[in-house]
Amino acid sequence: MLHIRSEKQEDFDAIHAFVQEAFATSSVSDGKEQDFVRQLRRSKGYIPGIALVAENNGQIAGFIMLSQIFFNPEKGEPQPALLLAPLCVHAACRGRKFGSMLTRAALNKARTLGHKRVFVVGDPAFYARFGFRAAEEFSIENTNGIPTRYLLALELAEGAFEGLGGTVSVL
Repeated sequence: MLHIRSEKQEDFDAIHAFVQEAFATSSVSDGKEQDFVRQLRRSKGYIPGIALVAENNGQIAGFIMLSQIFFNPEKGEPQPALLLAPLCVHAACRGRKFGSMLTRAALNKARTLGHKRVFVVGDPAFYARFGFRAAEEFSIENTNGIPTRYLLALELAEGAFEGLGGTVSVL
């Protein structure tokens, strides 16, 4: 049975090893995702309550993290948003909707905490099921050289990107 919960500090080493192993069998990986998780935890944007672990029979089967970032609207001050990264599922558990369950749980928790916007760099076909759209539809461009079709955005609150446009750095 799948159990989703917030990560705890005592999970950090196991999550590091899990993320490294999960991305080792992923079709898209730079081999540094586990280090990115540590970097995000050390940042001001770390939100422990929406770094979630999925356990299956007491073992880590998946992990997702949402961290606070800011994007620069065309006018006005930088605006808060969340970055969904990483999302990973153990190779033996893929195809069992664990990634979808983790994503829904994290987005629901973020919405409950009052967050309004989320960015992700990922597969448009996968993330569209949660309401993500191309960031360019909101007139938001990335500054990282990521191909435009992979930068996606989601409004957790209706109209959260309305009239803002601008740029975002997601790395």
